[in-house]
Amino acid sequence: MSKPDRRAEIQQVQLPTDTLSQTPFDYNQAAVMELTPAQATQFERSGERMAAAIRDIFNSEQPIDYLEFGCYHLEDRNLIFLSPSSYKIQDTYQADLSVSADNGYGEPEPLQTVVNILEDPIPDWLDIYTGSIPVAGFKPSSPAITFRLVMDDGRKLSTGVNGVGLSTLLEDLRNEPFLYHAIIRHRPENCPENFEYQLTVRIVLFGTRHQLQSKKDIATMVENGFPIDPAASFEELGVTSSLEAFRNLLYRDWYDPSIIKFKSEGPLDGGNLHSIQNLVTGKDQFRDLFRGRYGAPNEYDAICDYDRILARETDLGAFIDLDAVSQDVDPFDGVPGRTVLTLDQLQAGPASVTPDPVSVTTNVDQDDDIATLDRQTANDGTEHHFEAIKTVAQYFREQGCAVHIVRQQGDSQPDLWIKTEAGDIYAVEVETKNKSRPANVYTNITRAALWGYPTIVVMAPDEDHGETPPPSEEIASWVINKLAFCMKETTETGAKLHTMSKTASIDGQPVLLPKGMTESDWQIDWEGTLSLMNDGTVLASGPTMEPVESFFDELPRLEKTNGEYIVRDSNGNVLNRYKTKEDFKKDWTKVNLPFVPVDLTYVHFVESLYVLQDEELTEFPIRAEWNECQPADRHEQSLEAAFSTFLVDLEEGGEVAEDDDEITRIWEHEFRAFVGKWITNLSDHEPPHKNVYGTHRKKFTERHSKNQETGKQHFYRNLAYRFPRGIVAPHLPGLDDRPRFPDDWELDSGQAVREPLVYDLSGLGELEDDDELVVT
Repeated sequence: MSKPDRRAEIQQVQLPTDTLSQTPFDYNQAAVMELTPAQATQFERSGERMAAAIRDIFNSEQPIDYLEFGCYHLEDRNLIFLSPSSYKIQDTYQADLSVSADNGYGEPEPLQTVVNILEDPIPDWLDIYTGSIPVAGFKPSSPAITFRLVMDDGRKLSTGVNGVGLSTLLEDLRNEPFLYHAIIRHRPENCPENFEYQLTVRIVLFGTRHQLQSKKDIATMVENGFPIDPAASFEELGVTSSLEAFRNLLYRDWYDPSIIKFKSEGPLDGGNLHSIQNLVTGKDQFRDLFRGRYGAPNEYDAICDYDRILARETDLGAFIDLDAVSQDVDPFDGVPGRTVLTLDQLQAGPASVTPDPVSVTTNVDQDDDIATLDRQTANDGTEHHFEAIKTVAQYFREQGCAVHIVRQQGDSQPDLWIKTEAGDIYAVEVETKNKSRPANVYTNITRAALWGYPTIVVMAPDEDHGETPPPSEEIASWVINKLAFCMKETTETGAKLHTMSKTASIDGQPVLLPKGMTESDWQIDWEGTLSLMNDGTVLASGPTMEPVESFFDELPRLEKTNGEYIVRDSNGNVLNRYKTKEDFKKDWTKVNLPFVPVDLTYVHFVESLYVLQDEELTEFPIRAEWNECQPADRHEQSLEAAFSTFLVDLEEGGEVAEDDDEITRIWEHEFRAFVGKWITNLSDHEPPHKNVYGTHRKKFTERHSKNQETGKQHFYRNLAYRFPRGIVAPHLPGLDDRPRFPDDWELDSGQAVREPLVYDLSGLGELEDDDELVVT
């Protein structure tokens, strides 16, 4: 099999059309209902009826292992689903939602049996839909605080208690974005007192005020409790909350209140912050919810007698019910990044779901401290740029973030900083150029990454050279491609680079390209050598780590004297004289400096991407087109893009070493870590298994092995990265600047500069040394 042409142009990572893609955790067989509050009042004894349906489903001939019941608020309605899981192989397929009656008896089992049984207790006016429910909108990779209902003190569920349970929870969480989820198992063998059912009940709260992501949040929770404990809705039944139980075992250190520990007399002695945070946020419980796991970690033995609810048939209605309450607001409207689906969207299929634009208006309040800001310096940019900054600042402040617009005074700073309620700090860059200067985007992201902060990118396109900006989707797709591959195009030995607006000069005199050449063509090779090219001829060249001014010994320069434009060669001889700037520019072009990326890709430096256009702010997921493919195709396409774009084949370049000790290698474990992270950042899925990078991937490159003292290590022979990772070119702007924060922000560290986000950093000088925090 022949190898692919590695000189091919960069493969495009297009914006996916399906923004809520399939994940391994989707409910591929589900019965779905949507209930309004008015309909709920007509559905009498709904809990009792659902309990009878659950009983009949488990007593059917179908081999059902467990049922998953879930619900969440929409605006003025509740979406409810029931998904069966079998312990035997069944016919399954991914399908859009449709009314079950339209399908006849064409549903795969055991879903068909579930639908048939539900149709008896469900009123005729309530349609049952069947199909798939994608869970990507809940962001399984971004945990939210998750409460699990447990039983303690040897108690059993209380009997004779009415009007509590799920119906109470819906009322208590009327305006809260949440997900209620229960796994129901039927185990009638050897169960005392008819406790035949085991329920694993989890309640997820997505609101920002509930999240515990910093030491300060945890300390506040230990002191004051949770803003809402959803287990209180079930308290009369004799159950309690796992998170509240863990909280009761925590205390704040007497000498240092910022230190949180488990009580020494308790069963969980000590404990580090990571393990404590995991337990008191239910992080593992959120993950296990989507994996259908009903067990609990060993730590739960310290807080309860039963990590599941033991229930009788008559108890099921308190936990499995069809009900709905009206809301004052759209519950998920104030939760960025979480996109729950309505029934209409589920019927149309996930491909119909696009990010909801957020309408924003500048100068909402003329007395607002952001709205009344005026441009003060040239660094504030154009009026369009500064108004966009204020609009974005207002949006993030409405999301509960602290916002700081840096009034730039000549040093290099982001457009604004935001600090979330959880204490996370992000640089926010508002870019108004469409596609003319990608290096501007790179430069700002690089600066924040070197300081140790991720960046939120907001594209707010202005008219570019009199042209109307393209649609938001096209702008987002362009940015995603530029983040995925930080090069203009690939070459035989490296890559072509984008150029900055900054021009080269020697002793204050601008350096010029040869007469008639209109564009600076900068290239970098796999060894880190920068070259200014002209039709295959090297005009200037040197190591990336050297000052670029030392490269231009042979290039002409511009001298401006008494209003005259004089072009001289490198020896000082006059080549041309011009009376006007316009005449000079007809023949000569200044050398623009290259932007040298600090890594091959920038996706892991960027937190999120927005486009601000026509007073609508839309968040776009940073996803590749292959994210939508089935696993085999997704692995093939993503790996082909990685191998062909990030690596250069030295055999094709004629630079093959014969001596085994001098062979250029890419170690498999290193490349696998890099590409795995790249794929994860562009996908909703896990990276490929490590074997995918092995010998059966000869389509991309052949893998070799080398026995060393540490054992066999796999590598790719005669391959190199297109340019070195982690090199910081000295001509990049802003390297001597430091972040500027407001003095009222409470930061954990007294240093402005954190651990850089850049891999294998070199050439950074003293940037990461102890720098004092700069406040404004």
